[in-house]
Amino acid sequence: MKIFAIIAMALMIAIPVMAEDVILNTTIDSVTAAIDKNGDEYVRVIIVEDRVLQGVSYTATVPLMFFGEMAAQAKDLKKGQAIRVLANKKEYKGNHSYMARQLLPLEE
Repeated sequence: MKIFAIIAMALMIAIPVMAEDVILNTTIDSVTAAIDKNGDEYVRVIIVEDRVLQGVSYTATVPLMFFGEMAAQAKDLKKGQAIRVLANKKEYKGNHSYMARQLLPLEE
């Protein structure tokens, strides 16, 4: 039993998963509503991010997920719409995604 605990602890240390809260000011590329295996609705919004890597500028698409009460609010979002969102940024194996915590009013 101790060996399993040691292996589990080693895996947790070896596979880092980072998370932080961020505010996104972005434009929607696509919106998809779906039902998960438990029958709960969720909405996947794809956003476009501008990035720079070693002096090279490019854009990347990144998922922004809405669950629970947030999914009901996100169903009305449309492609091309500007949004401002408080989200939790998660990274796994160099790829990141966002989980929406709150829709914020757009800044003027």
